Amino acid sequence: MTMLALALLMTSCRGMFSVSQSPSASAAPDVVRLNIDYSNVQYLGEVSMEVTSTIYLGVIRDIKTVNGESYDFRNVKQAYFKGRKEVNVPNVMNKATYKVVETYPDADFYVPVRCVKEKQRMFLGRNETVTLVVRAYKYSK
Repeated sequence: MTMLALALLMTSCRGMFSVSQSPSASAAPDVVRLNIDYSNVQYLGEVSMEVTSTIYLGVIRDIKTVNGESYDFRNVKQAYFKGRKEVNVPNVMNKATYKVVETYPDADFYVPVRCVKEKQRMFLGRNETVTLVVRAYKYSK
């Protein structure tokens, strides 16, 4: 009887696990390339944006001005520019990039041209001014 109970216990704990694999191929191409030159796009203009902030103890950020206006944390406009790692925009600039979208709403894409960060070191903190220049382009038809 104990042998039967032991055999029943051993077989009841074992589960059924099966995996079936079949060879598959991706229908997506390995490389997708879009050839665009200056004859395919129209330059709309350039916008400069600026964020001034004070950073205390290296972690607490107090934003003073965004695009020359006093920053109100209750009324925030943001635009996010995403892209390759080389063209990423600093996180603090997300609060200022709405300016280029409002200036050129019909643009198809925006290209960050340069980002300048000026730091003034103080005791237990620093003042920081970040300036970003973005160009707006539209595809020609």
